[in-house]
Amino acid sequence: KNHSTVSLVASINGSSGSMSGSQGIMLAMAEPYGESANLMDGRTLASRLVETNAVQKSVNHHQPIKVGLSLRYPICFRWSLTAGITYSKLMSDFEYYNNVSEYTTKQSLHYIGIPVAASYSIFFNKNINIYVTGGFAMEKLVSGKAVNVYDNSTTESNSVKESRPQFSVNSAIGAEYLITNGISAFAEPGFSYYFDNESSITNIYKDRPANISFNFGLRFNLAK
Repeated sequence: KNHSTVSLVASINGSSGSMSGSQGIMLAMAEPYGESANLMDGRTLASRLVETNAVQKSVNHHQPIKVGLSLRYPICFRWSLTAGITYSKLMSDFEYYNNVSEYTTKQSLHYIGIPVAASYSIFFNKNINIYVTGGFAMEKLVSGKAVNVYDNSTTESNSVKESRPQFSVNSAIGAEYLITNGISAFAEPGFSYYFDNESSITNIYKDRPANISFNFGLRFNLAK
């Protein structure tokens, strides 16, 4: 029988790590991290340091955190559609040096996304469902901050903005087990690819567009 389920999803993206090496000369940090007009007025020592020629030393993208809530609805035998909403947090550390000193920028980005996917059940019985799923997602940056740390003491915070949405495609194979009547647990190892939206923000979506992910959570049957 057709039924709809609410899926409470906790997701961890498995592509984290560091990228080291000089990335070229930067005259200011405003372009990579959004609007930073207050850094350009020359009124503070921090501003003068940023205006000096700076070379990117290393980049460390932390492991993304993603959680979400989705609705799944069967459309026919073995096939179902899923749509929902997700929250993602991306954190990165950027190290720079110039002829004056070294400094670090700690960036945190918060995205809200809308994923849509189709699933096909390969095998199922009373308690187990093995399936494959594939779809796409659109994410929008809703909040971002870049904190510049100079000499491990002086800090300055700037907002990070991005007007263009972030699109991605994803696929996974999943296993679902019925715990009790109306509640099941699932796990979905999968693959995601993030397209370059040509914004000026540097994050793990840009530097490592191909990502291995692992989703897990609970599904609650709303109706039968």
